[in-house]
Amino acid sequence: MNSRDYRSNCDVLSISSYSSDSKNTEPRDGGNGSDSEDFYIPYDITAAAAEEAVEAAEAESYPGVDPNDPLRYFLERGEITPNEYDKWKLVKEEPRHQEQPRPIKYKRKTPDFGPGYNSDSDPDSECEDDDNDDGDNNDDGPTIEYGNGYSEHADEHIDPSDPWNPTPDPTSDRRYSNIATNSEFILKRFTHGGKLSSSFGLKLIWERFAISSSQRYQTLQDFWQENALQIYEALQDLVETQAVRGGGGGGGVFGATPASYEYHSTPVETLDNTFETIGRMSRCIAEDFNTPSIVAYVEEFIMSLYREIEFNALVEAVEAAE
Repeated sequence: MNSRDYRSNCDVLSISSYSSDSKNTEPRDGGNGSDSEDFYIPYDITAAAAEEAVEAAEAESYPGVDPNDPLRYFLERGEITPNEYDKWKLVKEEPRHQEQPRPIKYKRKTPDFGPGYNSDSDPDSECEDDDNDDGDNNDDGPTIEYGNGYSEHADEHIDPSDPWNPTPDPTSDRRYSNIATNSEFILKRFTHGGKLSSSFGLKLIWERFAISSSQRYQTLQDFWQENALQIYEALQDLVETQAVRGGGGGGGVFGATPASYEYHSTPVETLDNTFETIGRMSRCIAEDFNTPSIVAYVEEFIMSLYREIEFNALVEAVEAAE
């Protein structure tokens, strides 16, 4: 049976139907329960609060994760590969004492505005060898060792950045930038309740698919069947976070937050609709689901979901500090 045979029996939503201001006005099950595979679970704030309390208690009794090197625990457990650890690790290094050998440290260069502006003695203009310190300062502040997934987008004069989220604070006044670049905040984004966080999990499953599909070990349809529930749960976490902050008000099956809520780039309603679209396409267009254009569409969705989760975490952290 070819793909044409499937289309006559399915409610196919094409890629062109995806719109950033689209609204889903129909019940998820279409009124007859036919879309139960879309993993819809009614939102219950009470249940969510209880689950969060359990996860918080588990985290407190979960001593295996080193807050200064959170991914190493998952490497040792075999949940991530050595290559994944080397690519995405962030390791907070404690201050070095003067008597220990210290590497050359590079500082951001001061812009050259012409003769007479820059001084040859400008400490930020060139690299400096810490072994030449006079000993007045025994310690430097903590530093972060970045994996190669960040450093490939940086050199010694540019701060490393996450290519999955190159602009974590898109606001005009950069109100979240201090938190976005805070090492303590960044390190906490890897784990949640003693497990890998939902956003980092999205990054891993998609990169694993990219490798396996390039070697023809896995199709996009296989990927979606195996990971749709994990993706849905990450989306549900985002929805619940927004609902709690917005008081659970608003319309829509997800209990959307007020329209004034500030999102990163993609409204949660759009992400919700796109998830449903991809799910229907995976069931209805058979082998055509594995074409490059569909792969790019799914990749855009997963990265957008990742960025929204990370942006919500920024908003939460700022609100908690106020």
